[in-house]
Amino acid sequence: TFDPIHAGHLAAAHAVLDGGWAQEVIFVPAGIPPHKPAGARVDAAHRWCMTVMATLDEPRFRVARWEVDRDGPTFAIDTLEIAHQELVRGPVELAWVIGTDAMALIHTWRDAPRLFDLARFLVVARADFDEAGLRAELGRHSPWAPYDKIAFVPMPLVDVSSTAIRAHLAQGEPAPGLCPLVATYIHRYGLYRQLAESVLS
Repeated sequence: TFDPIHAGHLAAAHAVLDGGWAQEVIFVPAGIPPHKPAGARVDAAHRWCMTVMATLDEPRFRVARWEVDRDGPTFAIDTLEIAHQELVRGPVELAWVIGTDAMALIHTWRDAPRLFDLARFLVVARADFDEAGLRAELGRHSPWAPYDKIAFVPMPLVDVSSTAIRAHLAQGEPAPGLCPLVATYIHRYGLYRQLAESVLS
């Protein structure tokens, strides 16, 4: 959702690139994420702008509007189908970068088994993460998920989250983990203070 994008998202993308797992990372801000209630997120146009700002200084990053420009809820299966249409020319393999918590819930995603026909899943995790434990959980809930289509990418611990950032911003406090351009943009539009006020009223 990138609500807002922060240092943890960027660290995950760099871990994928620096580890040789991909040659390019495409950030895809969600339009209407089906797992979040309406009114509990900043507008997609703002989230897209912030994502562009946060990724400007890395030529191997780019930002796609595939979900932002689509009507209705944005599901991963639809995004992967669009990605194939837009990107796959010759021997190109797509991978979806995902966190450990989201990977554990992959069985709840729409058309989940078919996701693995369209992409590998790169699970970004701390080096001390319990890979065997998550694979066992996937075996219980997602036995159709191919073992060789899931890879674990170690990344350094970045102690920041969108939830914590929103809490700071709602109180008018500085939020660690934001790139300066994004922090300036948020301040300029009063994004998360307005969101907090609308939720409370």
